[in-house]
Amino acid sequence: MPKADSTRVARQARQQAQQPERAQPARRAANPMGKVTTVPKPNPRQAQSRRQKKQLMNMEEMWTSYVPPDHEYRFEDLNTPEFQAATKRLGQAWAGTLPPDVAPPTYSSVYSYHPDHRRIPVGTAIPPGQPSTSFNHSLQHMLWSEEMVNHALKAEFGDVERGHEFMRVMTESSDHIGGTPDPNDPSIRDIPIPGQTYHMRLWTGYMDRSQMVCWMLIDDKTGQPRDRPAKLKIYDVSEMLPMALCSIEDGWRLDKRKGRKNPGETFCASDGSEIEFVVNKVPVLRIKLPERPCPPAIRKYREHRILPLKADRVGYDAEELEPNLD
Repeated sequence: MPKADSTRVARQARQQAQQPERAQPARRAANPMGKVTTVPKPNPRQAQSRRQKKQLMNMEEMWTSYVPPDHEYRFEDLNTPEFQAATKRLGQAWAGTLPPDVAPPTYSSVYSYHPDHRRIPVGTAIPPGQPSTSFNHSLQHMLWSEEMVNHALKAEFGDVERGHEFMRVMTESSDHIGGTPDPNDPSIRDIPIPGQTYHMRLWTGYMDRSQMVCWMLIDDKTGQPRDRPAKLKIYDVSEMLPMALCSIEDGWRLDKRKGRKNPGETFCASDGSEIEFVVNKVPVLRIKLPERPCPPAIRKYREHRILPLKADRVGYDAEELEPNLD
């Protein structure tokens, strides 16, 4: 038998250390009935998925923790003359028809819990101007007044202060997907789109829990967001069959009006997705989106990568792959 400090033993030890760990066979364990049961080795991907789920917020548990056990919400508790009067004042503020002796309503303080680039300071008066609408103007996207929100929180939580605390925790614990990025977000990247007069601006800030990536189209000349031109189609080509992407605004069926103050659309996809921009059915840009750290597979932030265009993508019928929004 060779000595422990011999060259042969040292060489064997080095070889064993350099060899990758072999996959272990399924373990076998005896159950109380005396039979042998196969116990599969844990799947690291499943374990990783479980770790990711633990990071997500359980809305039901959090909501339950703020609602007293003996409190029961009923719609009748909100459908009161006081709430109807507050709603009427909000409509008058939009239309600019508030009586001279009525103070203008203010935006709810719950909007002050948002990140700085989206927050509305407490006490901000609601100016004239109709909110955006969806589904051929049948649905309004409205920001509530302080009066309206306080009535709603009282009805749902039994106490206004408790309701505000819930809203604060929920807002600060939530991702903020869509809209425009924080100007100070260090993840913002501007990517040229060959042959076009606009470029892609992507970011990952405030979306770590959902691990989503957002982007907009920015006009090269003005530096301002713009809507997607009709000749441009955007696809997720991570899988074999391209999947057409629509913007968040199109997904909500927002009614588009020419000359609106804030044009622009936001698109989003998961970390690491491969996205292709197609102009007149010809691919012009293929990009792999950034990926956040997700041990053990990804240990540090991965920047976006420009990928080579694939010849087999050229000429596919973009019209047949349009998303069905009906």
